[in-house]
Amino acid sequence: MSDATMVQMNTRLNASLKARGDAVFEAVGFSPSAAVRALWGFAAQHADEPEKVGAFLSEACGTEWSPDEERRAKIARYHQALVAAEAFGIDASQGEPLSRDVFLDAREAYLIERLEDADAHSVISS
Repeated sequence: MSDATMVQMNTRLNASLKARGDAVFEAVGFSPSAAVRALWGFAAQHADEPEKVGAFLSEACGTEWSPDEERRAKIARYHQALVAAEAFGIDASQGEPLSRDVFLDAREAYLIERLEDADAHSVISS
């Protein structure tokens, strides 16, 4: 499923940080918007590995990936599977746990769909 709807994001940055970052992005041929799209593309491509995204962001921000963040990543993966199960007609709302096979199949289908969507919106050419 591809959704061509665009959204606008707003964020606050220190003016000096923005100017320094803009200069680097310009030097490598990226606009700030392209850089943000690339970051979101990276996150979408690694949707099945939220700890990898967390580790990347932790390194970029100078913080450490904590066990609590790992727990949240596991919850995010389970949520992805529930969303995928619902999208594929599996009713997981009755309190019945999903079998591991159904969970993994639904999660894989969901992640493939997310990856295809990320590829469709990628700013990086092959």
